[in-house]
Amino acid sequence: MDRQTVGGQCCNRDMFDTVLDALAQATGCDRSKLGALVGEVPHSEDLTAAQLCNRIAAQLCNRIAAQLCNRIAAQERLSHAVQATQLCDTIAFTTVRHADDVQQQVPDHLHGRTAATELAFAMVITPTSARFRIHDATRAMADHPALLSLVGTGSVSMTGLRGVLYATEVLDPDLRRAVDGQLAADAMTSRLTPGRLAQAAERRVLAADPLAADKRAERARLRRSVRLSDPIDGTAAVLARLRAEEALAVFTRLDRTARGMRRDGDERSPSMT
Repeated sequence: MDRQTVGGQCCNRDMFDTVLDALAQATGCDRSKLGALVGEVPHSEDLTAAQLCNRIAAQLCNRIAAQLCNRIAAQERLSHAVQATQLCDTIAFTTVRHADDVQQQVPDHLHGRTAATELAFAMVITPTSARFRIHDATRAMADHPALLSLVGTGSVSMTGLRGVLYATEVLDPDLRRAVDGQLAADAMTSRLTPGRLAQAAERRVLAADPLAADKRAERARLRRSVRLSDPIDGTAAVLARLRAEEALAVFTRLDRTARGMRRDGDERSPSMT
């Protein structure tokens, strides 16, 4: 290395240290920690002061962004872990209430009768929502212990677990537990989003019971309904759950009518007419 290169490198290092000193003083950061965060001065004799500042800023931004991204991911895992813990506590609470009713010789069909109401009041949700939570918690604990143990680890989210609960609803309990182990292995070997975990669950369910799709369709058709939403800002929605062929026929008729209005001069798009 010739003298000029050594001199240029020393000059850059001096500028680098000067910039870090000023940055530490302006932000109140610990100078040694700031130096460790940014790293060594780039080996270039042609780096100007402005370029050096930009390089430091870029390095700081990248490191801070990486730290924030890791924190956000950790917070996501923590939120799911808290929900999994809440699920287990929900089961423990309902078990206590059930045992109390047995002790008081309450009729069998009323065991645990107050659990949903108490949880609804405590969590500021409706009793119906509380009953759904109790139902999901019961199934998760009984049928999907392997997946539940992965919630909060980054492999499975509560959203993903709920998707599995829906997909496996048509199976018998023994088959659910078998599928649970298979899906847990899938989740540990592959990064599965909630949507992909639900797709994996559908495949596992069909492999376990080829008639599962027909059973789910039959159950879904029993839940057909039409309802009107509450009016908001002068508008309301008509919400219909129909057979697929019926829904297609309704949509086709509405779309044809809207397109006819468009041809007659209505300037709105077909989806707005």
